[in-house]
Amino acid sequence: MAALYANNASAILGASVTAVATSLTLETGQGERFPMLTGVDYFYATLSDPSGRIEIVRVSARAADTMTVVRGQDGTSALAWSAGDRLELRINRALLDALKADAKASLISADITNALGYTPYNAATNTVILASSIQNYAPTLAGLGATGTWAINISGNAASASAASRLATARTQTLTGDVTGLASFDGSTNWSLPTTLASSGVVAGTYSNASITVDAKGRITQASSSSPGGVTSVNGRTGAVALGSADITAALGFTPYNNTNPSGYLSSITSAQVTAALGYTPPQANGTGASGSWPISISGNAANISAFTVNQSVGTGNAPTFADVYVNGWFRNNASGQGLYNQATSNHFYADGGYWNIGYAGTNGLRLRNGHNGTVMGSYYGETNGNSGLLNQNGNWKLRVNGSEMEFYDTSYANDFRAYVYYDRNDTTYFADLNSTGTSIRAAGNITAYYSDIRLKTVLGPIDEPLARIKSLQGFFFEANATAQALGYAARREVGIAAQDCLAALPEIVTEAPIDARYLTLDYARLTPLLIEGIKALLVRVEALEAQCAARLR
Repeated sequence: MAALYANNASAILGASVTAVATSLTLETGQGERFPMLTGVDYFYATLSDPSGRIEIVRVSARAADTMTVVRGQDGTSALAWSAGDRLELRINRALLDALKADAKASLISADITNALGYTPYNAATNTVILASSIQNYAPTLAGLGATGTWAINISGNAASASAASRLATARTQTLTGDVTGLASFDGSTNWSLPTTLASSGVVAGTYSNASITVDAKGRITQASSSSPGGVTSVNGRTGAVALGSADITAALGFTPYNNTNPSGYLSSITSAQVTAALGYTPPQANGTGASGSWPISISGNAANISAFTVNQSVGTGNAPTFADVYVNGWFRNNASGQGLYNQATSNHFYADGGYWNIGYAGTNGLRLRNGHNGTVMGSYYGETNGNSGLLNQNGNWKLRVNGSEMEFYDTSYANDFRAYVYYDRNDTTYFADLNSTGTSIRAAGNITAYYSDIRLKTVLGPIDEPLARIKSLQGFFFEANATAQALGYAARREVGIAAQDCLAALPEIVTEAPIDARYLTLDYARLTPLLIEGIKALLVRVEALEAQCAARLR
């Protein structure tokens, strides 16, 4: 196992990484800049972003642009990273310690013996191989002078073997299955292997109008002749028969229509013939002349109906089913749950229990338009999860009831959103100004939150070394940089401290920023206990100095 490294290796993350992920993906082709790992080799790499955050990881495997890593090495913490952040080979303490440990590694005598396959000369035991002890039949370095029989294993390219006449023992080559064969080979000459193809059981010959069966290997396993199909005789004539009109008439049992001989066919139809055939008088083209009762379905624009008055019950077997229709300004149902239904869209509007209901299998609502099919002015909208509220004309939420909560929306973020909040029974008006960033929430009065009662607290101890903690913090003026502006913050002069400094001094007041979990924020109000303890520590010092001064003045 060795720690590897490479000069100036640097790459960009091709995908975001969570704080618990164990693999990193680089942009295509950048993985080759880093060492290729084998066995238990590894290397250390450093993750960083423009804000100055870093994390050291140990890379135990690399496959092209994907790396397997152990997170939060060398005193750093595992963090979440975004596509575009950097991964680099930097010098760090963990790498230097690994290189130092590798340099200290040394061989022992057992390692030498295992590597050589014999024990070399040892001064302590006077163990040595003497030239006089080497058997006189052993070969020289040039491969000459050997006598007797030697068992030699040759590996690699045996280029020094100039010729071989034959195999010591001939080998028999055998083929089995659909193709069989047998031959002996000793390497002394070229050889051939006679083969025999197994019979499929089909008799050799010529087949007419054959019916053939083929198995999965493509062999014909069955074949038989059959009689030719098609027409073999017509009206007593056999062989190749040419059909004529008389053959067609004989087959049909009647003479089909022939425009050259239309006799016996209906050449014109009279109204009396149609009435006799139908059993009633049909209407004329202009809608007149019909007799009897006619069931008529009207579709399209029935513009020719000048007046139609209905005041009757419609049978339940008809569609749609309703109670009474009136032309004097209203439509009446006579039972709960009845109303209007659109069969094409499955929307229905009905009344029950004192309520009007809008029904649909899914999300639905009531849309307001400026005239028939006019511009949408707004909607009352309901979701299948039970949420409902008001949408603007663009279909965006403005007011939504979400369970027991009421939510106000300004989805465009183009303007500040100001909502009335009624505080008491006298309708005293307060405002909640909700902006996307900047001064996000403003209140005309105090905001009361959380708790401070000692009866609700278990004290874990005083804040130790308050002055040292305060000294590690740095106050400064600042404005939002390009990254913050891209998140929606305005570039204006402000005052503050860095959340990263507070992670060491007072981590209890640091949390993830609401704008993006990759960034940090802090609760400035909770700096007050640290400042109080710092002032008290200074008072102790001041009182001690005052006592010393008073003693000297006496």
